Amino acid sequence: MRFSTSSSLLTLALAAAWLCPSQVNAQLCTSKVSCLSSHGQGGCNDPACCVTVCSLDPACCSGDWDGSCVFTAQQYCVGLCGAAVNGSCFTSHTNPSCDDETCCIDVCASDPFCCQSAWDFTCALVAGFACNGTPSVCPGEGNCNATHANGGCNDAACCEGVCSVDPSCCAGPWDVICVSLAADICQGNCQPICPAGSLLEPETCGSRNNEACYSPTGGPPTDLPSDRILCGTLGFLTGSGVGPDIDVFSVNLIDTDGDGLVSVRVRLTSSSKAFAAFLPSSGCASIASSTLSVNSNLCILRESEAICVPAGNYRVVVAVGEFPLVSGIPQCGPESHYNLFIETTQKCVSACGSGNASCYFPRGVPGCSDAICCNAVCAIDPVCCNVAWDGMCVDAAVFACGLGPSANDECTGAFVAAAGLNAVTLERAVTNGSLPASCTNNGSILSYHDVWFKYTAAQSGATIVETCGFAGFDSRLAVYTGTCAKRVLIACNDDGPVCLPLGTSRLQFDAVAGQAYLLQIGTNQGYGGFGEFCIATNAASCAQCPADLNASGFVDAADLSILLNAWGTSSATADIDGDGIVDAPDLTVLLSSFGSCP
Repeated sequence: MRFSTSSSLLTLALAAAWLCPSQVNAQLCTSKVSCLSSHGQGGCNDPACCVTVCSLDPACCSGDWDGSCVFTAQQYCVGLCGAAVNGSCFTSHTNPSCDDETCCIDVCASDPFCCQSAWDFTCALVAGFACNGTPSVCPGEGNCNATHANGGCNDAACCEGVCSVDPSCCAGPWDVICVSLAADICQGNCQPICPAGSLLEPETCGSRNNEACYSPTGGPPTDLPSDRILCGTLGFLTGSGVGPDIDVFSVNLIDTDGDGLVSVRVRLTSSSKAFAAFLPSSGCASIASSTLSVNSNLCILRESEAICVPAGNYRVVVAVGEFPLVSGIPQCGPESHYNLFIETTQKCVSACGSGNASCYFPRGVPGCSDAICCNAVCAIDPVCCNVAWDGMCVDAAVFACGLGPSANDECTGAFVAAAGLNAVTLERAVTNGSLPASCTNNGSILSYHDVWFKYTAAQSGATIVETCGFAGFDSRLAVYTGTCAKRVLIACNDDGPVCLPLGTSRLQFDAVAGQAYLLQIGTNQGYGGFGEFCIATNAASCAQCPADLNASGFVDAADLSILLNAWGTSSATADIDGDGIVDAPDLTVLLSSFGSCP
């Protein structure tokens, strides 16, 4: 076969480009435009990808980088963030990088290995946390057994089951964790295992004879001993024409330690969507009035919180649906089964009058030290003695207990503060102080509901006082030397420029060892608040274990859950590195800190 001169030259040029791509194309691969977008000049911004593409298609360097060049880059540029050839960011593979450019860059910023060596399981795991997916409600669009950028998956029941365990699977991408959960819990026609020695519900599936108060068929409730597993069914027989099955049980809680109280918790494992609700036995209390309930589906064991209730008789209602709505009715078979367990303990020491916990400061445990005030509040809101003494309990105490202002409402009654975290509540403060106009942001000089502390510096040097991330109110801070009668202002702040939540404060001053300082903490709002403030020095910090988000002493799954639920927000609690956003670097710090705090 013979070639023309021009054909021969073209052949030689292509051969040279193929044999010596770096020499022929490297000088042309100087563009600053992405290899994955078309543009009106030759070459692109990744030299390795550019050389590869131009070796296959020299026109991509000698002419425009058009759609054909982009397609070639997508197919051949292994290791280039965003190239389709890399594979999904949410699935592990042996080559580096992945097919979503933004996600790839974000992950590799926290773990360069993912773009230098291989996109392994850890990279895919981090991508699931770090990369924005498309939120969805169940059912979603993707396969439940494969990763994809969209939230949710195409099987409604499986999707709801997975997202009930890990809400991020619907709020973000369906990642490797979601796929793993789906494999574990999305079993078709699952049936809870009925352990040996369990009680069996006397009512057979399809019958309706223990539905006291909640169904026209009626019937007395079934007696259920506490601390025994009961295996029951909620279903109908084909052609029976009956309505939803509602099982009602009678439970007698016995006090054995003489305090008149029993701690109770409800556990439920159901093959279909169902709930259990704990109710008084007198009358026919509505299901919605239950203060203790739990939902279950797909054979997932779920449990309620534990609360202390007076000993006596109660009812437990089990029904198909999601509390408090009864809906749907499974056919008798594997999908109609459930296991119910009523756990009781005698560890119900009265939450009122124990310890030194102030009734005017919130915390995650029930009760407070003033028994009279505590009982008055819990009569209004039982949650305060059963679950936690939260902010609503503090507010109730202010109005119900009428104990007057706290001692540190006046400067002369200043509480002693130490380096580190200190509790502060403005709830009982009634007087309003003032600040110089230069200390405030909105022109008002009032420091509402202010309280006072005295801090004696243990060492000289820069000292920070802040409510940033520690207080739940719009604060104002001031530091003085001198006496209450003759104070000298040395530092103040209204809204710290980088403080979260917004409105909290931070100031800094140079302390002198042995010098006493007066701290004024108030708000620019017409009502009080509570939280903590930090005095940070070179010798004391308020974040000894920054990844321990719930202050449990351990960095564990609970902290991971807090971080994931705050992903992409500016939550001061979960923003470990303090950059204003909960993202991949925070996750990296948390995962590397797993275990006991130092």
